[in-house]
Amino acid sequence: MAKTKLKAKAKAKAKSFLPKSIGGVKVPKLARKGKLGAFIASPKGQALIAEVVMAGVGMVMAKKAKDSPKVRGAVGEAKVKATRTVRAAKKKVASVTSKTS
Repeated sequence: MAKTKLKAKAKAKAKSFLPKSIGGVKVPKLARKGKLGAFIASPKGQALIAEVVMAGVGMVMAKKAKDSPKVRGAVGEAKVKATRTVRAAKKKVASVTSKTS
């Protein structure tokens, strides 16, 4: 009988992975203490959250780019720099793989 009480207490004190509310929005208990909460608290879950936030920021910036010529110019410059970087990386990878072959 004592073991069941101890198990019940341990279960009641199960660690929550997430806070009760995030940004003023209440997080349901199942999400905080369940498998979803464990996943979100893990490094992979945090990376997923970061990607979602960055995608949202990208969408906002795209909307803003329609309205502002300054933003369009900055996005165009960033695109050119990213393209150059990718090309340089491809050349570097190709040179390394050709040396090892």
